[in-house]
Amino acid sequence: MTNTKKYALYIGIILIVLAVLSFVLSKKYTVEIQRDIDAPANVIFNAINDLQTQSRWNTVLISDTSTNITFPGNTVGNGSSCEYSGFKIKNGTIKIASSHDNDSIYIIQSPDGKNEIHHVYYVESKDSLHTVLKIKSTTETGFLSNLVKFISKWKLEKVLMKDAENLTTLINERFVQKLYNGYQIEEIIPAPKFFITHRGEVAIENISQFYTQNISALYQKALNANIVVSGMPCGLYYTWDEAKQKSDMAAALPTLAQLTNIPETNAVSIPSKPALKIIYRGDKRNSGKAHNAMGDFMKDRQLFMDVPMIEEYVTDPTKEPDPEKWTTNIYYYYSKK
Repeated sequence: MTNTKKYALYIGIILIVLAVLSFVLSKKYTVEIQRDIDAPANVIFNAINDLQTQSRWNTVLISDTSTNITFPGNTVGNGSSCEYSGFKIKNGTIKIASSHDNDSIYIIQSPDGKNEIHHVYYVESKDSLHTVLKIKSTTETGFLSNLVKFISKWKLEKVLMKDAENLTTLINERFVQKLYNGYQIEEIIPAPKFFITHRGEVAIENISQFYTQNISALYQKALNANIVVSGMPCGLYYTWDEAKQKSDMAAALPTLAQLTNIPETNAVSIPSKPALKIIYRGDKRNSGKAHNAMGDFMKDRQLFMDVPMIEEYVTDPTKEPDPEKWTTNIYYYYSKK
């Protein structure tokens, strides 16, 4: 037998042994990490439980600047999902398979052409301001690559550690800096407010028309009655029903005191009490992210909204025609129940 044939035989034997070992050895592996975060457990839970935050802390998604994320439906809690695509990371889906309030969240990440990664996030409260975040992730390697699983485990551990670091940064923004969706949220106690209003249940698509018609009528009534308008016009919102696509809302003009004697108007007074404020700049029809920010802030701090929510339209559209330059002050009154 020539040396060449011997070497070929040895290589063949080695390949057979490796193939047998790969067949026998498990392809599955698990990585666990933990990190202390200075924030209440529910704040961390809420951030992970909303897939819209994935673009802020998921290392795989952040690694590709071309990443695009779409949401086919609900983004929070059990059954919510998103789809992503990117030049480097290709396509994939992320789904919350189960969610247990302020305890654990089970998320499945399914990259196209690769093995699923099953993540379980545990939030364990140490006290009211300190939490341990534990991440347990399980996935599989391919044929033969399971022989060097330690490399795959090392890579996954690096990703999870970076995820936890990114989450810590996000939580610090939200809980300490009070910065949500890029909006700074102020906690204030406004002076008492008084309005004359026109109120009605309006289809969401007709809100702009309803507001424009009725605010003009209110200005005319104020002029006729010699009423001093004490600020900028507002929209008062009592309900917002996405399912029915309707809102119970009012066009409103602020006054110096409560006025109940103005025909065909409603008088509204709001006492001085705690409120949240966001200064929103841009077309008010695109203010959804600002309102979502308010909702997330209140959920994190376990606050309850007191109606009405107020949008104060600081910019006069007749003087500034560019909607992107408009300023709206958004106020949410709240209580702690």
